[in-house]
Amino acid sequence: MFDKLTHINKNELQEILKKHEEWLESGYKKGERANLSGAKLSYINLSGANLSGAKLREANLSGTDLSKAKLSDADLREADLSKAKLSDAYLRKANLIEANLTEADLREADIHNATFSNANLERANFQQVKCISIGNWAGAQCHGTIMDGYLYQKLQNDLKEKYKDTLVVNNVIVDQEGVNAFFEFPEDIRTACEEYLMYFRQFLKDQALTAEVMVKNEGKSTLFSVKPSDRGEALEKVQEALGIYLNLPQASESDLKVLEETNFKQHMALVRLKQKCQMFKSQAEVFQSEANTLKELVKTKEEVVRAKQQTIDIVQHDLKLILSYSLQYVKIHGKQQNRQSFLATVAQKVAAPALKRIVDKSLKALPEA
Repeated sequence: MFDKLTHINKNELQEILKKHEEWLESGYKKGERANLSGAKLSYINLSGANLSGAKLREANLSGTDLSKAKLSDADLREADLSKAKLSDAYLRKANLIEANLTEADLREADIHNATFSNANLERANFQQVKCISIGNWAGAQCHGTIMDGYLYQKLQNDLKEKYKDTLVVNNVIVDQEGVNAFFEFPEDIRTACEEYLMYFRQFLKDQALTAEVMVKNEGKSTLFSVKPSDRGEALEKVQEALGIYLNLPQASESDLKVLEETNFKQHMALVRLKQKCQMFKSQAEVFQSEANTLKELVKTKEEVVRAKQQTIDIVQHDLKLILSYSLQYVKIHGKQQNRQSFLATVAQKVAAPALKRIVDKSLKALPEA
């Protein structure tokens, strides 16, 4: 097993793959099972490679071309597959627990009974995947995941009872009609976020694309639906535009400059977009500031209540003390000097400033013995 992020040269890799192929063909009697756990294999070409049953735990496969690769029963736990090309790959029964598949391309891949529990599938593309039976997807993070409607329904129907709320369902569903995205916004900035989504219509218009845009509340979720007027090629352009648009609020000025050079020909369109992004950020900051102010106000009131309660506790304690010494005086003492001695003792014991002042005043008012 390799140490984490161990570099491996081309010759070593070819030798490992050759022995693994022999291991598979001989029914596990000859050769050697590939153990590439922890190896750094990012951005290399492994298209069509046979890695069935290979050990690839914690391997760095970021950006690697694994299209048409055979990865059935492969151990890919905690592997980094972000931006990896897995189109038409054979992933049956592969173990992808806690793997990072952010923006990975899995179009037309066979994921029958593959395990994706606690995996990061944000913005991964699962369009047209082959999947007779759903594996374990419990806890998978699917924010912005692109998938066909039938896979989404499988996940909802097959896993709803088994895993209940453990699957994060903020998905982007793509079918022949258009794009449907589900979001769960914090309640204090939900209105601002929904207004930003509605502006997507203008964003498309500035790129010469027309579409029907709808934002609808569905319980705690927000349904964002985009249906282009022209299907086919326009749908792919809408998907690409949506990916750009959803990341714009976090984009830097340099990112917007690149966007201007590559995606926008009209200067005014970019000006409007920048203004909308800034307005969205400002609204979000205002809502967040208001929420923080309310939290501080509640905290201050709680502190006032605690302080008053402490004062009440002290007064109650002092009253009990005074009553106790008063009863001793009534029962035991009958002379003037004993009263003075009693008040002097009380003055030393009481903690509440107001009661202390009363006792001190009473002590001074007593005639001298």
